[in-house]
Amino acid sequence: MSPARAGIRQHLALVVLTSAITSWAILFPETLNQWELRFIQLAQQARGTRPSPSGVTVVAIDNFSLNQAEQADLSDQTELHQLQQWPWPREIYGLVLNRLFRAGAKAVAVDLLLDSPSLHGRQDDAALAAQLQQHHGQVVLGAQIRESSGGAGGLSLIDPSEDLMQGPNSISLGLLNGFADADGMIRQRPSDYSRSLETTFGETLPDSLATSLLDKANVALPQPKLDTAWRALLDPYGPPGSIATYPIWDVLDQQRYGELRDSGALNDQLVLIGPTATVLQ
Repeated sequence: MSPARAGIRQHLALVVLTSAITSWAILFPETLNQWELRFIQLAQQARGTRPSPSGVTVVAIDNFSLNQAEQADLSDQTELHQLQQWPWPREIYGLVLNRLFRAGAKAVAVDLLLDSPSLHGRQDDAALAAQLQQHHGQVVLGAQIRESSGGAGGLSLIDPSEDLMQGPNSISLGLLNGFADADGMIRQRPSDYSRSLETTFGETLPDSLATSLLDKANVALPQPKLDTAWRALLDPYGPPGSIATYPIWDVLDQQRYGELRDSGALNDQLVLIGPTATVLQ
């Protein structure tokens, strides 16, 4: 076979293969998407883990803390006696914020949506609001975008309860939303979600909780490339536990808190308070 005819055959085979892949992708887009997501996951696993940042700490509302709270009536700390049932009184988060900053935390983000009045009364919201005002320059509360259930596709911004926002100082907010892929995992950066809705909400839309927390610490982020269709994906540090994590009970219990404070582990840290307990997921 002449080189020319061999080249034609190779070219034809390539065209047929490309057409077959294109047709298959059109007919079965979901399968192609799953393969793409699996490839991304394998590529990140093959790369291996990365060292986690030393300036970030998670304070987790975890299974251990909830179990301890169920026995809180046995504690000699009267402020913990109300923790036997979820949701906890909001004044407890004020206590946690105050202790975190006393231990040297640089800024704190609360990964909870406190959008309705406290079940424990307005005085409970007022207690947390007082701490938020005291630490307004270092705290970020969670907000969320919700889609209407009427089928109209309307979006609304859900802010924290008005009672929590009372006071002369504005309280910073951060969106809890993110783009979830078909397998339920979030791979796009949280800031991509808020950026996609800028034309809908304008300047009233908060940035992501993570970006707002970094802003509080004056950490500059690279600007996104607006002239490309490519999205920068999250680059995981490793398995759960790679970032320093402490049960919120270590902050609530006086003795454990004293040990944590004296260790210096929270000094100059960006702290994220959020639920990790199985029942809260």
